[in-house]
Amino acid sequence: MTFHRSIVATAAALSLATLTTATNYELPACTDNFTPFTSKGCYTNGDTALIMRSKVSGTDMTVEKCTSVCKGNAFRYAGLTYYGVCYCGDDIAAEKTADSSCNYPCNGNKGEVCGGQGTLNIWEDPTYTKTPDQVTVADYAYSGCYVDNLNNQGRAFPWPESIEPAKFTPESCIAACKAQGFPIAGSEYAHECWCGNVLSRTQKTDEKDCNAPCGGDASRICGGNKRLSVYIAKDLESNEPCGNGNPPTTSTSTAPTTQPTQSTSNGSSTGPGTSTGTSTEPTGTST
Repeated sequence: MTFHRSIVATAAALSLATLTTATNYELPACTDNFTPFTSKGCYTNGDTALIMRSKVSGTDMTVEKCTSVCKGNAFRYAGLTYYGVCYCGDDIAAEKTADSSCNYPCNGNKGEVCGGQGTLNIWEDPTYTKTPDQVTVADYAYSGCYVDNLNNQGRAFPWPESIEPAKFTPESCIAACKAQGFPIAGSEYAHECWCGNVLSRTQKTDEKDCNAPCGGDASRICGGNKRLSVYIAKDLESNEPCGNGNPPTTSTSTAPTTQPTQSTSNGSSTGPGTSTGTSTEPTGTST
């Protein structure tokens, strides 16, 4: 790779290490009416089954409150453990267990169950049409070049994935995000991979700003300095996104090579999910 390898590698590694613990932001709970989540039962790994632990207090937690948090953050699953600790995620890293293992009443509604000792109750948003297993890397369409740390708000996407720089390509980043169920994958600074659910903390910018050759394939582009090459799997987004300022906005473009001006619409220089360059908005509305 020719993108100032040693300097970039050192700076990116330090940046990733520093921001891994500081980048996981939480959007507001959904205030719209939405299709209720459905129960999936009781699961093991109460603290690690779902990726995001909500900052919302558990002192008056209910199932409805937790699912609103997860809906507002565009997560497929909501989980509750230990009387009211709320978790959200797009993939369940746990095994199902007996319902009797979830036996703690919720702090905010004693008639509801909020997990147990080392277990959690999980609910699923039924407005998704496909699971990550039903989607391929090629289903992630290139959306464009986006700004990271827009107006000093912090990372556009809160979940980093570690990939060996020499093997880093758009596909390797997409695969890592897909494994966690995320619909959005963004590559930055030649070999940083970031995953997320929504585009609420970023905006599209000039395609020329994404100019860093990928660490694993110098003929491909993997973002730039505070710039993300973004890919989105529309089939992993809800058909009824929350409308209180948090909905994902999906658009598709032609993925650039290291010579963006030579890219064409015939797909010869595009990444996974080559598109026609049209833009679409989710049509689902909360009910």
